[in-house]
Amino acid sequence: MKIAVCDDEIQFVNVTCEMLKEWAYLREIPLTLCRFTNGDDLIMAHQQQCMDLILLDVEMPIMDGIETLKEIRAQENGVTVPVIFLTAKKDKATVIDGA
Repeated sequence: MKIAVCDDEIQFVNVTCEMLKEWAYLREIPLTLCRFTNGDDLIMAHQQQCMDLILLDVEMPIMDGIETLKEIRAQENGVTVPVIFLTAKKDKATVIDGA
């Protein structure tokens, strides 16, 4: 299983990856973690090798998570990849945009 974690806060990316590593270890699940601090790098990496799951921050500079998701969905290998948004935003517009 290949999981991408994308957030502009590298500390959050590192903590999330450590928790995922522990979860996978306890369940004996082979896991590859890919760390990203911006949407552009995630998009390029996903073009090369499809992720099984993407954890994506909504609020990032330059390209936010919603824009990043649109770019990933435009790729042939990005149509069905599951994406979980990580955000403190609760407004209706963000929820609709992320659907």
